[in-house]
Amino acid sequence: MSFPTSGLKCLLSLVALFASSTSWALPDDARQPIYVDADKARVDKNKGITVYTGNVIIKQGSMRIMAAKVSIHNRDKKVSKIIATGK
Repeated sequence: MSFPTSGLKCLLSLVALFASSTSWALPDDARQPIYVDADKARVDKNKGITVYTGNVIIKQGSMRIMAAKVSIHNRDKKVSKIIATGK
């Protein structure tokens, strides 16, 4: 059975999606503290958002994320969402 080129690309995309780095995280990682290193940071306390820019590196347990820009959203003094873009 042979796949058309578009079918093969779709299959490879699905494999890449399911084998992403988050699937390799350790079970204890979510309970570890989050460390952020960046060139700049801007805090908006009213909205509960901190935006980091320039060579951003986030570490939590065994996980490491590198991005050009990261927005960390806080709700009730806890991280509710992290959005990383670029690199």
